Amino acid sequence: MIWDPVPALYFQSGDPACPLRIFFAYLSFHTPSGTYPIDAHLDKLGPKDHVFLFLAWHRLGFYPERLQRYARFPCQVILCANTPEEHAELEAAGVRCIFFNQNAALDERLFDVAAPAEGLHAPRPFRAVLNSTLAPYKRLHLAAKVERLAVVGYLQGSDYHSAAPLPPGSTWMNLHSGALCAGSGSDLSGSAHAAVPGVTSGGPTGSTSAGYRQLGPGSQQGPPQAAGSAHNVGAGTAGQAVYLSAGQVCAALNRCEVGLSLSELEGPCWASSEYLLCGLPVVTTPCSGGREVWYNEGNSIVVQPTQDAVAAGVSQAIQQLRSGAFSRQRIREGALQQARSFRAALNAEVQAIFEEHGVRLSAADWFAEHFCHKMGL
Repeated sequence: MIWDPVPALYFQSGDPACPLRIFFAYLSFHTPSGTYPIDAHLDKLGPKDHVFLFLAWHRLGFYPERLQRYARFPCQVILCANTPEEHAELEAAGVRCIFFNQNAALDERLFDVAAPAEGLHAPRPFRAVLNSTLAPYKRLHLAAKVERLAVVGYLQGSDYHSAAPLPPGSTWMNLHSGALCAGSGSDLSGSAHAAVPGVTSGGPTGSTSAGYRQLGPGSQQGPPQAAGSAHNVGAGTAGQAVYLSAGQVCAALNRCEVGLSLSELEGPCWASSEYLLCGLPVVTTPCSGGREVWYNEGNSIVVQPTQDAVAAGVSQAIQQLRSGAFSRQRIREGALQQARSFRAALNAEVQAIFEEHGVRLSAADWFAEHFCHKMGL
């Protein structure tokens, strides 16, 4: 199934004379017929409805006919560009947009640096972690030479991605068989594949007959992949792979020294910023799609897409952690500072919408009260 989250209602005016509504939504992959799942929802909205649309993939839908389509929806669509290049291209095409990398919508309260009893800089059980959908484009095979590798992985449905094998000797955190099981490099298309829930269409729990779902202050609802850890993997039955909660993902990441992001092309990659919020330096291959805008010399190492280079990058990152060149707290704070900058741009656009419609509210205050993980998507 194609992931089809319904729009999330972020704001609604109580003034009958000003029925303003603001939504967040997600542009996922188009169907074989050339349509996008979100289009059916946007067509149900009205002229005073504003929709901030996250882009799931680099330059997804950037062809001219699609860009012209946004102006023909009955609602007002604002595309959230993940990179400066995307933003410039959308502006040049005359599409309403802001530079808001979707990873700024991660809730930093769910991902943090945890100091073990031995101290913040004590060695951790796993040298690296790959938090990823188990799909070929993630290039899991590039981590084959990384020792003590953990994998936090899920599948997005057999008709959306074929499963990629786990790197030999890796530990799949989602699998429990009395203890964490070691990956054998075998294909996951058998029972383990079937045990992992797929992402289905129709949106998260809480969708309404009106074609959208409403967020409440402090809501933490979201799709199943907003999650993962090592502290509660025993919740599954022996041999069954299970989804992990966001708190569990945080716990898993804090058992690892370094995060891996190995795809060449995708979207911003939620997992990459989850690493940074947990204070993990990232070993990455050259990439496009949005995760690269978060990287700098103080939080990441860029390596060539070979198994030897990835393994060497992990060793280098651990060495820089030990020397103090990388600091877990500085990595987290840098990510938070960048997220605040993106959120300020979002709030500025919302404030402009408020003022256009005579709403006497502070967009920043509204965000502080109603922000939730991934904006409910």
